[in-house]
Amino acid sequence: MKKSLALILAIVMILCLGLAGCGENTTGASSMTICVGPYPDTIDPALNSAVDGATYVIHAFAGLVGYEQAEDGSLKLVPDCAKELPAPTATEDGKVAYTFELKDDLKWSDGSALTAADFVWAWNRAVAPATAADYGYMFDVVDGYDKASAGEGELNVTASEDGKSLTVVLKNDVPYFFELCAFPT
Repeated sequence: MKKSLALILAIVMILCLGLAGCGENTTGASSMTICVGPYPDTIDPALNSAVDGATYVIHAFAGLVGYEQAEDGSLKLVPDCAKELPAPTATEDGKVAYTFELKDDLKWSDGSALTAADFVWAWNRAVAPATAADYGYMFDVVDGYDKASAGEGELNVTASEDGKSLTVVLKNDVPYFFELCAFPT
C-alpha cells in the first residue's frame, strides 16, 4: 500500500513538473515575474537596511559600481554609472583618490540629467546625523567622514564643474573600495 501511494505521488509530481514547463509566451517580449517578498519599509537607498528593500533598491537605482554574473556563475565588479573602474592615485598628503568619469547621458526617471553632484549629495546625506542611516558607517573610509558624521562638515568627495566626474579621497588604501561603491547605500 505504501509503495503504491509513493508511486502515485511520484507520478503526479513528475507530471506537475512537466506541465509547469509547458505554455507559450503570448506577450511577444522576454519577461520574468519574480516574487521578492513583502513590501519593504523603504526603498530609500540611504535608509534601507532590510533584504527585501535592498532587492528593490538594486533594481531601481544605479551606483558608480555594480555586479555582473561571470560565465562561471561568480559575481564580478563592473562599472555601472561610471565608464570604468578607475585606478587609485596617491595624493600629496598620503591619502588615496579615485576619479570616476560618469557615462554620457545618464538620466533620472523624470528625464533630468544625473550628474556627479548627485553622488556627492547622496553620499553626504547618507552620513549626515539627521538621516540616521544604518549603513552610514560604511563611508568611514572616505576622508572627512568623522566631521561629516558629526554634522560638522562634508565628505572629501567632489564633482567636477561639468558634472561628468567625481573624485573620492580615502583616508588610506582600501582594497575593497569598489565593493563599498557597489553596496546599495
